[in-house]
Amino acid sequence: MMKVMRNCGRSAQQYLDRRGLPRPAVDYRQVAEFKHRAKELGID
Repeated sequence: MMKVMRNCGRSAQQYLDRRGLPRPAVDYRQVAEFKHRAKELGID
């Protein structure tokens, strides 16, 4: 399972590299807020 996860990350980085794109920034605070709202609404 870990090999699959590593390969996914590697594939994503190769995709970005081929296109000259930077790795996107993730706003983890907003992700946590979305998760909290989904949980409140019963959307899991």
